[in-house]
Amino acid sequence: MTTNWNELNVSRAQWSIDSYCLGNTDKKCQPCQKGWNLTEPSCYASNYLPYPGWKTWEEAQEDCKGKNSDLAVAHNPDEKEAINTNSFGPHGFWIGLRVEDGEWKWVDGSDLTDSSWIAAPVPVDGLCALFYRGKWLSVHCEEITGEADYVNAPEGPADKKATRPVTFELSGNNAELFSRIQELDSRIQELFSRIQELETQNQELETRENNLTQKIQDMTTNWNELNVSRAQWSIDSYCLGNTDKKCKACQKGWLLTEPSCYAYIDAQSPNRKTWEEAREDCKGRNSDLAVAHDSEEKEAINTNSFGPHGFWIGLRVEDGEWKWVDGSDLTDSSWIAAPFDVLCAVLYKGKWVSVSCGEKHQWICQKKALSV
Repeated sequence: MTTNWNELNVSRAQWSIDSYCLGNTDKKCQPCQKGWNLTEPSCYASNYLPYPGWKTWEEAQEDCKGKNSDLAVAHNPDEKEAINTNSFGPHGFWIGLRVEDGEWKWVDGSDLTDSSWIAAPVPVDGLCALFYRGKWLSVHCEEITGEADYVNAPEGPADKKATRPVTFELSGNNAELFSRIQELDSRIQELFSRIQELETQNQELETRENNLTQKIQDMTTNWNELNVSRAQWSIDSYCLGNTDKKCKACQKGWLLTEPSCYAYIDAQSPNRKTWEEAREDCKGRNSDLAVAHDSEEKEAINTNSFGPHGFWIGLRVEDGEWKWVDGSDLTDSSWIAAPFDVLCAVLYKGKWVSVSCGEKHQWICQKKALSV
């Protein structure tokens, strides 16, 4: 899981830099991705799709979520103007406003603060907001054209008619049939009671579904915020820390030996660590202790390791065999002495030495380099 998390972090960093930096002519980072327009404090993307590529309101929101965003909202006149300014064309644009329980609601759960912004005599469930030629119109959420259709309010339920009582006497077979009818009527009443119970349960389930939907929306919002936060971290780490502010394959303080970046932690006493402590420090840097599957990687580790105190690498004995931290076996047994339990590998003056994992040394971290 740690390896997958580290790979995800590197992948997210690569995506962030590709999206916010490398797509620009000078390769310098911008606050919005390429194709998005900045109106502080937000980025906007107006999707100009030719027919039949237009979408319903729900489909448009799903498309936005796929871009780590959501349909546009406006809590004040400045944000309203930002939406209007970035939306051109004759076919209309969905925004993040629709009717829920008879009230206009934004996709972030907040209320519409100024009802004069949208032309709607009475908000009815099933209506969504469309920006069309400088105005906000209320149209059916399933609408996919640039023009609004008139939406009828739903009719009320018909009253159930009461059964007229039987006032004449029956005899013989007719009396038996009438008795059967009464039994069936009683059974029908029981079924109606059961239906009412099921309707109550259904309402409870709908309430639970709405609660879960809200939780999913909250999680989506948090995930989008996390993506932006990760993008900012990636740009700060790989780009803005450099003198020319251009992105590098490794973070500042890491050395590049393709295809990896290495950090040599030459901690002084008493800040040196045991093998386990050193590995935890590397994980905190979205990396792991260095591994070598071939002579080139072994040379990369050895080349930049200086000093008389020794550096931990990602090799230790498990079940009587030398194992790398990524789970692979040591491919060349001549690189280090025979394995014994509770031993770990330290790079010491150009050689790999097996020592107790509880000793304290400096250490080497490794992570995948970015493509820039």
